[in-house]
Amino acid sequence: MPRSRKRLIRMVAKALALAAGCALAIAVALPFLRSTDQFLPFAADARVRYEPGAEKNAAIIARALPEAIATVERFQFRPFAKPVTIYVCASTTTFDRHGLGVSGAGGFVLNGRLFISPKPQNTAERLPRILTHELSHLQLGQQLGMLRYTRNLPGWFKEGLAVHVSDGGGAETVSEAEGRDAIARDRTFRLHESGSLIFPQTGARDNLPAHLFYREGAMFVGFLARLDPAAFKRLLLDIQDRHAFADAVAHAYGRDLPALWREFSSETKTAAR
Repeated sequence: MPRSRKRLIRMVAKALALAAGCALAIAVALPFLRSTDQFLPFAADARVRYEPGAEKNAAIIARALPEAIATVERFQFRPFAKPVTIYVCASTTTFDRHGLGVSGAGGFVLNGRLFISPKPQNTAERLPRILTHELSHLQLGQQLGMLRYTRNLPGWFKEGLAVHVSDGGGAETVSEAEGRDAIARDRTFRLHESGSLIFPQTGARDNLPAHLFYREGAMFVGFLARLDPAAFKRLLLDIQDRHAFADAVAHAYGRDLPALWREFSSETKTAAR
């Protein structure tokens, strides 16, 4: 092959790779930049903004919001660092367009904005728990900043804490008994000690259904809270003071995360017999 043609092929390949990278960057950036101007302030509580057609869910969210905020601040030991705004979507199309890979979720937080899905599973009974679950993420995200929150905290802890704080929100289809049975069979998540910007920990990455992943995380978080309430408070405060997660665990409990997991796993397996 002539040298000039090889050079042309290399130039075309580089141009295509650059174009693909730019397209990916644009796709990732769009949800961060997408306008929320179509969301209207709800009359009963302007912190709740709704898309026309979502008035019923907005009313439920507005009624639940004060207690949900109080619950998160009580369980996570610090107030929200910034004002809270909730966006209640009227269609799953709108919900999906404002997030990254959020299709099927009940809610999500991205770049300090909290969105609630209109999916049928978000019933009037479930919505307050989903709201509290997402507010757990938002409160820590405000304290740490989005990048540090994503990078520093493992997925099992973020989701487990949110389920724990919201009394099961996000893990409703898996009971604690089912979680114990899975742990007894060593069907568990990987005990990551940090998060990841590129490859965040999810149930799918650990070959677990999402609600089982969330339930197991919540059970371990609940164990940590029950084992030593003062240590758990230190852990949450150290995390919000921006200490590395593994260091915060060791400082709070006087031993490392694997040792705490072994104690939890042993207790859980005994209870499952």
